[in-house]
Amino acid sequence: MYNELTIDSVRNVFVTADTHYNHDKKFIYEEYGYASLSEHNIDVLDKINNIVGENDILFHLGDICLNTNEEQFEILISSIKCKNIYYVWGNHSNPLWSIYKKQVEKTYNIKDIEVYPFKYKNITFVGNYLTLIYKKQMYVMTHYPLKTWICKKHNAINLHGHIHSNKNYINNITEKCIDVGWKAFNKPIHLNEIQEITKNINNTQYEK
Repeated sequence: MYNELTIDSVRNVFVTADTHYNHDKKFIYEEYGYASLSEHNIDVLDKINNIVGENDILFHLGDICLNTNEEQFEILISSIKCKNIYYVWGNHSNPLWSIYKKQVEKTYNIKDIEVYPFKYKNITFVGNYLTLIYKKQMYVMTHYPLKTWICKKHNAINLHGHIHSNKNYINNITEKCIDVGWKAFNKPIHLNEIQEITKNINNTQYEK
């Protein structure tokens, strides 16, 4: 699924991925630097709400939560102050997928279809792939990291999650392909910070 979006440069735009809210596995929350699941959950919500304003824009690139039923998910999204969350599918999609499918069917009275973009409360589902233009810079947003992507030779930036990079990996990147996951940054990242990180890096492998 492919979507394209342009956002005015006066807006504050943030990105994150792999928050894994409520994922009750030690190999997740301990690797993220938390002593318990509760500490993990509280910190994720606190940082999102303290950093991302109500009218700002937050792109979440997959795996927002696990071990969460629909009722718990409704509590989660109602606890996030930001009204403008754009969501790219990850590889852990429940209960979002079931909620999404129900709402699409309810809206269009058709079963087994996907519609993007599709807004539900404060989340807009955008499918598996989104291109964004912000401050004249193109971003290609996915859950999985890409080997090549549209306008790579023009230094478009691939923002992704999934690989759970540690906090030091950012010092060793060689292309404009950035893991914005929670383990790497421990917070939502403003796109201005992404620009700063990548300003001296050029993409070297061009798409054909």
